Amino acid sequence: MNAPQEKHVKQGSTFQIELKGNVSTGMSWCLKTLPASLILVAQERHPDPHPPHVVGYGDTEIFTFKAMETTETPQLLDFVLMRVWDMEVFETQQIAVSVTAHDHEVSYQVIGHYFSGHSLPTDEQRYFVFEDLSHFQSVFHPAATQGPQTWLTAKDFERHIVLAVVEPEEQALTNYTLNTPPYIDQDALVIDYRTQQIPTPGTTFRFSKILLVERGDYQEVRFINNGQAVTKSLPAPAHA
Repeated sequence: MNAPQEKHVKQGSTFQIELKGNVSTGMSWCLKTLPASLILVAQERHPDPHPPHVVGYGDTEIFTFKAMETTETPQLLDFVLMRVWDMEVFETQQIAVSVTAHDHEVSYQVIGHYFSGHSLPTDEQRYFVFEDLSHFQSVFHPAATQGPQTWLTAKDFERHIVLAVVEPEEQALTNYTLNTPPYIDQDALVIDYRTQQIPTPGTTFRFSKILLVERGDYQEVRFINNGQAVTKSLPAPAHA
């Protein structure tokens, strides 16, 4: 089983988990495990756009939670896709949720299942601040991986920006660790992290870290990589 997605929220806030389903098959997403730090406040189902009289179209199930208590370690939200009259589980989704009480910290989620294309120079470190989906898709592409996969949508950018760092191609595996959750320092969003390179001859692809971060009262993003800081300004919002 793939590692669960990571989501970090502030105490007292609400957040949503959206899962794609198809009620016409009789299958629904069910909440299997609810951590003590959270409460479920709403559950909705919205049909996907479809022509009139078409049957078998999909839908999106939306679970809304409120973070009630802080956590010392991530707690697992566990969903299963099943027919409620049967015992067989067709798919699972897991989200590891951490709840913090610090006002200056910013809610975020780690995004996986994407890789950077060949348009970037292989020998350069790159930092990105994405304001919209089209800009993100010009750099990153879905990766074919096993298990449940979640892709970013235009709706994700309504209340969030996406941050990414891409490592040079160095014949090595790269491990990322956040030193602190993302936080706001004056007018800057700070991403303080460290990397560890594990030499692996024959590795010809690049590693990246992608974060979905809530919008806030900041004008720039400060990436601190192993103590070295690089600042990127927020791009101007796109106008229709």
